[in-house]
Amino acid sequence: MENKVGILATKKLAPNQKQFLLNAGFWVMDEDFIAINPIAFEISTTEELLIFTSQNAVQQVITFKEKIINKPVLCVGEKTKQLLLDQGFTVLHSLSDAEELVEIIKKKYLDKSFAFFC
Repeated sequence: MENKVGILATKKLAPNQKQFLLNAGFWVMDEDFIAINPIAFEISTTEELLIFTSQNAVQQVITFKEKIINKPVLCVGEKTKQLLLDQGFTVLHSLSDAEELVEIIKKKYLDKSFAFFC
């Protein structure tokens, strides 16, 4: 039996994606391994800036939008940024990963207070 390189996807792939990989000779396992379990919370924020690290975080906070819509936002990811813009938030910075976001915070916002949603 020939050894194949394996790919483990942590979410279900579209049938055409999986077939493409199989046709290329890969062994593929795709499962929804990551589950999002929201935790009930309240927002009473006086922080100057909001930080979002995922679209899921944005989805959970939207119900509190009226309380925080006037706060500028820093976020990770283009899709997260677009979701925030679609909801009417002002996005100051959108970086590709959290490490880059930390660098922006260090350079420009150390004197500010934050509410962090992840």
